[in-house]
Amino acid sequence: MTKEEAAARKCSIIEAILAVERAEDLEAIEVAISGVQESLRASQLVIGYRSNGRPVLKQNFLGRLLHSLQDIQNDEYISLASFEERSADW
Repeated sequence: MTKEEAAARKCSIIEAILAVERAEDLEAIEVAISGVQESLRASQLVIGYRSNGRPVLKQNFLGRLLHSLQDIQNDEYISLASFEERSADW
C-alpha cells in the first residue's frame, strides 16, 4: 500500500467516526481502538526469553495460554500422576 492509499484509508476511517452521534457507538469505537492498540503492543512486547535466547512475545504467550485453557475446558489434558504412570512403562 502506498502512502497515498494509506492516507486515503485513514481519512475514510476518520470521516466515519466523525459521523457517529450516539454515545454508545463512540464507546464501542473506543473499545475497538483500545483492543487494536493492545494487540499491536502485545505483538511487539517481549515478556521473557527462551533458554536459547529467543524472545517470548506477549501475543504468542497469550495465544498458547488460551489454547491450553481451551484444552483444559474440553478435558484434553493429562495429569502429572497419569503421565508418570504411563512413562514408567517406557
